[in-house]
Amino acid sequence: MWLTGDIAVHLIQLRYAGSKQVKQACDFLLEHIDEKGGAEGPRIATWIAIVIFGMLNGAESPYVRKTLGLVEGWLGEEPDEDASFLCWYLECLSIPGLPRGHALVRKCLKRLMTLQDKDGGWKSVDGSRYEVSTTINALKLLKLYGEW
Repeated sequence: MWLTGDIAVHLIQLRYAGSKQVKQACDFLLEHIDEKGGAEGPRIATWIAIVIFGMLNGAESPYVRKTLGLVEGWLGEEPDEDASFLCWYLECLSIPGLPRGHALVRKCLKRLMTLQDKDGGWKSVDGSRYEVSTTINALKLLKLYGEW
């Protein structure tokens, strides 16, 4: 689910939004999304679905609005307390254009800032070899949203 979604995001970004492949990917995703807006599989698949349907239908579309409420309820649960996941979530919110003032964006940014280590970096759930890339992603998103 998340891989299909991620590929669809890249195709949309490459201006293939109207392609047969993107339509098929969207149809596949919609077949595997429950009535609350959650996608089957890992939670990141739901976050990626927000990106896709936000890019295609707008950040104010009914699916996006409903699903934002769902994912907001997940914050604070594992693995959502990890900086690398929070960075991924913020990327999912930034691509369809959710602004800094959006409640979920503010919540993710606040939590991300509290996870910064005393040495200035951010840890990754995937281990120490990913701490530099997680730190770079955190700084990139903090800058994008005007927090740095």
